[in-house]
Amino acid sequence: MNITTLQFGELTIAEKEVFTFPQGIPGFEQNISYIFIQPDMESPFIFLQCVDNGDVALLLTNPFEFFPDYDLELSDTVVTELGIESKEDVAVWSVVSVGAQLEEATLNLLAPIIVNVNTRLGKQVILHGSSYNAKHKLMQSVPSDNK
Repeated sequence: MNITTLQFGELTIAEKEVFTFPQGIPGFEQNISYIFIQPDMESPFIFLQCVDNGDVALLLTNPFEFFPDYDLELSDTVVTELGIESKEDVAVWSVVSVGAQLEEATLNLLAPIIVNVNTRLGKQVILHGSSYNAKHKLMQSVPSDNK
């Protein structure tokens, strides 16, 4: 199938590449089909490109690469909805928001994108009652040595 995207132009994708988010993603509830695009294999960033609307693409990253102590527990409801049978089924992504400068980038640790790589089902999950928020600084500023 062919899709036209704002970010990547015309793409040819196979049906087996598509992940389904049955409830959509908050703010994009009407869009349920997505693919993952990694334009640079060396980069920790990946795009979640909507198949239903080529204008919609979210920048994601693996939160554990930036926050190794990140801890989340999925509810039984989410495990059932996504058909998760083992930890190996699960991929966890966080939405990255980039400001005017890269140093302003934040990571949403409160509402990760959870996908089952086997069933190809996904969901953005809000971690109610957690200490995480939606705007964790991605890059901590380095203090200057100038005195």
